[in-house]
Amino acid sequence: MPYFPLIIIFFGVILFSFLFPKLQKNLIFFIIPINVLADIFMQFFSEENEIHSGFIRASILMAIILLYIRKFKLNRLSLIILAFLIYLGILIFLSSNFTHSLNSYIKVVLSFSLIPISFYTIKNQNAFKKLQVSLIFSVGLALVNFGLVQIFNLGAKKYSEEIFYPGGMGVYITYLFVYALVISPLGYYLLQKKSSRLLIIIMSALGIAIVIVTFRRGAILALMIGFTILLLMGYWKMRRQIVKMLALGLIVSFICFLLYGNVISYLFQQRIVQGISKELESTHGRVNETRVVWKELFHKSFKHTFFGTELFNSMDYFHDWKRYGRPIHIDYNAILHGSGIIGLTLFLIVFWMIIKLFYRLQKYFPDTPFYKRLKATFWATLAVSFILSFSTQLWVLTSYSMFCINIGAMLRMATNAKRVYKEYIIQKRANKFFSK
Repeated sequence: MPYFPLIIIFFGVILFSFLFPKLQKNLIFFIIPINVLADIFMQFFSEENEIHSGFIRASILMAIILLYIRKFKLNRLSLIILAFLIYLGILIFLSSNFTHSLNSYIKVVLSFSLIPISFYTIKNQNAFKKLQVSLIFSVGLALVNFGLVQIFNLGAKKYSEEIFYPGGMGVYITYLFVYALVISPLGYYLLQKKSSRLLIIIMSALGIAIVIVTFRRGAILALMIGFTILLLMGYWKMRRQIVKMLALGLIVSFICFLLYGNVISYLFQQRIVQGISKELESTHGRVNETRVVWKELFHKSFKHTFFGTELFNSMDYFHDWKRYGRPIHIDYNAILHGSGIIGLTLFLIVFWMIIKLFYRLQKYFPDTPFYKRLKATFWATLAVSFILSFSTQLWVLTSYSMFCINIGAMLRMATNAKRVYKEYIIQKRANKFFSK
């Protein structure tokens, strides 16, 4: 593969950002749209090509992340993320297919590095609003693309010829929509114009419909759990918004059934009725995959148990699965098999620290609509991530980077609440002292 054009792109982005410093400050808001655009253009080029939009996207994102690295400081969370990424980086050199493992590793690095970068870059609600605008713009691109590929029959069909065309994003377009849907209450609040809020409701309804009629099981389950958390933890205005989105989404789904009844019925049979039974019975389904991975953990060598084997290259390890072109499908299994107990522990510690940090900061939240929404949205987004990791999302760069950048930004908003609270207490004590 000719790397020279990618190197030119990498340094070109860095040079361009230094020539236009105002643009450099806002590069982080281009990350989600760049990912979506790269996926869209993938429908015109095969991944077999020497240069395609996926490689170009990686060069641009690596340049942007390099520019932002100097902005964040090392704290407990960023240190454990760094330790996790360095540990995985060492293991890829032990892979029998270094290039394949490296490609997946780069996606993991690009996603996880966005947590501390967004934390130290998206410093206030105005910046957080810009992030939500970029997310809404990206979802709009994805929706338009999904409509166009049905008209012009673009992209490869994943499971059968009797389904919708997924476009360059493939079936993982549903992950993008699920994350956007559970994060939408924050964008809805921050964008005060009626036209903007109406746009969010319409786009959300379309996103719900696509998730439902494509019958991606993990995405449907994640959406159900995410919305349940939003309804349970949200206040009445937020609940009304969610109910409105769901109602419109179901109406759009019904219209889709009237237009594409045969396709939707076929998909339901293949993906739900037969798909679940195949998943339970198949030798390469998730149930058997979990059994095999955990059985090998305790019956292989000490090295495999603690350090794993063939990081992100399970198809070259499980030769029977290679015939189906199916790698390990559960993120937790993939990390455990490829990096051992140490890798899975580091991965889980990252999320434990995220949970612990946000939980501690909640007590400083003021009684405002934004922070009420932030609390519910954070837990819903995190729950969605845990569910989607049972359906492979670790190297789905577009949706996972969107998750990481928003989680980092939410943690920053929560930290700001603590800072404001402490400033209020200090001021209150000062006023009390001088009033004596």
